[in-house]
Amino acid sequence: MSGNNGDIESDREEAQVSGIIAFKGSGLKGLDEPVVEGEVILNRQPVSFLGDFDVETGQSTNPDHDIVERSIANKIFVFPSGVGSTVGSYTLINMSMNGAGPKAILVNHSDPIILLGCCVANIPHIHRFQDDIIEMLEDGMKVRVDSERGIVGIID
Repeated sequence: MSGNNGDIESDREEAQVSGIIAFKGSGLKGLDEPVVEGEVILNRQPVSFLGDFDVETGQSTNPDHDIVERSIANKIFVFPSGVGSTVGSYTLINMSMNGAGPKAILVNHSDPIILLGCCVANIPHIHRFQDDIIEMLEDGMKVRVDSERGIVGIID
């Protein structure tokens, strides 16, 4: 996908944007559409994009996930960290091509697999939050993600 150079912003301070509570992390820069709004789907367990999701629907197939049998398609997917397998990048890209990928990914500790998948699939991505993003957000919450600036704002 064009427009993605993969640069990462590293400022990790909490921020306040336009009077709403916001959190700052390291955002993926150079995306075609770095700003999205949507509903949070929160999973408290680490994930592997290879094997934990149905590529056609985005539905979690891992019985150990909080979100088992729920789809991450068009949601702001929040989770603590990734779990291996280099094929996970390819799976995330395929999910997005099938319309089953998330609108954005917010993760405490990202890895090259998740970053590469987000770069190629043009998915806004923020990680390295100052505080645990799992504790700051709730399932079903509405948020605005600005990957370019590394800011997540809670929408009323």
